[in-house]
Amino acid sequence: MDDRWDRHAQREDNPLPNYPQAGRSRPSASGPQHSDTPPKGYRQPSASGPQHSDVPPKGYRQPSASGPQHSDTPRSGTTYSAGNAAGGGTATPQTAKHGGGCLKWILIFFGVLALISVFRSCARDAYEKPIRSTVTATQTAEPTPDLFVQSMYLTDLDALRCDNVDIEDRYEVEANTGDTYGHALSGKSPYSEAIYNLSGNYDQLDAVWFISSNYKNTDSDQGLEIYADHVCVYTAPMITRGSLPVNVSVDLTGCNLLTIRFTKGSYAGVLGDVVLYNKINRTPNPNPYQPSVLPIWLTSLDSLTEDHLRANDSTEYANTGDVFAHCIIPPYYAFSKDFGSIEYYLSGNYAALSGVWCVSDDCKNSDTTSFFEVYADDTLVYTSGEIGQGDLPETFRADIQHCQKLKIILYGWNSFLGNLRLDP
Repeated sequence: MDDRWDRHAQREDNPLPNYPQAGRSRPSASGPQHSDTPPKGYRQPSASGPQHSDVPPKGYRQPSASGPQHSDTPRSGTTYSAGNAAGGGTATPQTAKHGGGCLKWILIFFGVLALISVFRSCARDAYEKPIRSTVTATQTAEPTPDLFVQSMYLTDLDALRCDNVDIEDRYEVEANTGDTYGHALSGKSPYSEAIYNLSGNYDQLDAVWFISSNYKNTDSDQGLEIYADHVCVYTAPMITRGSLPVNVSVDLTGCNLLTIRFTKGSYAGVLGDVVLYNKINRTPNPNPYQPSVLPIWLTSLDSLTEDHLRANDSTEYANTGDVFAHCIIPPYYAFSKDFGSIEYYLSGNYAALSGVWCVSDDCKNSDTTSFFEVYADDTLVYTSGEIGQGDLPETFRADIQHCQKLKIILYGWNSFLGNLRLDP
């Protein structure tokens, strides 16, 4: 009861005006000493209501039913903390928050969403309806340089067939002059060769033909031939000890199959720095050459039958001193035989048989002659002339189109067939 009356006592931090309470005595420190008679102007409160007058002093407005028992309206610019609203602690003035702050942030949020929506709509329209350019692009007839065939080393290509050829693409080979050359090829034996598919993409081959420093004292001649589609397009000069390097330049225009063949010697003759290039800009062949069958030495195949003739992949010497490989010769015990034969199964893959017909160096002084015949599926397709003492080697070529079984009959024992080759 006393606290209720003390509520209106003026405090230093109370922003409300102090209204004097008529007829009210200040309570003593020892306990409630006040009169039970309410001040003048107050009515007796009911038993269930608050213990003070429902009529506020002069200058107060009627408080709301649910609010605090004083004016709800603070002074301008101040408010009360939660502790003061409950009636405890010291009333602390606080700066009033503007009621429009929350609304402002809501409006900003929706404004940002609207801008994002407009941006996405503009981007979609730009993608779906691009602005038509008024400038017409001129198409270039010339292809870009990247589309042209680039120069390259021959050894960077994979050989279709490598027959007794040493291909060196990692280290340089020293010539007898002390110069070094890389990307080199050398033959391990006479008539060794490597075949490459160029598909007509190059028109020039440049290289250097030299004697290796490891064999600079060789007495053997070293020979080289280059073929473009089975046609010999270059024959290198013979080189041996003391020979200087020879520059090689070969026209390969339109060449599909390139064959590098070492005709004489072994290891000493080297073809180095072998480069393929074009003298004009050339685009790759849209239809690369795809050979179904490659040329092959006859003696690389297994024979079907042998009767007093045998295949020999090593070398044989003719009466002229020339060396030949891939030979068919009579066996040593067949000197008393009048003839011998050998057969091969070809599956109809080859069109021609070529080679060299020679008097053997071992029989060059024998007073005898010999000749041979070629049969394709039991049909005679070639008959040689006779050769004997003092005759020079002769080349030959027999047509064996679609031949399934090839048979060669050699009459006599003083001769041999060398460099026997099958071409598709």
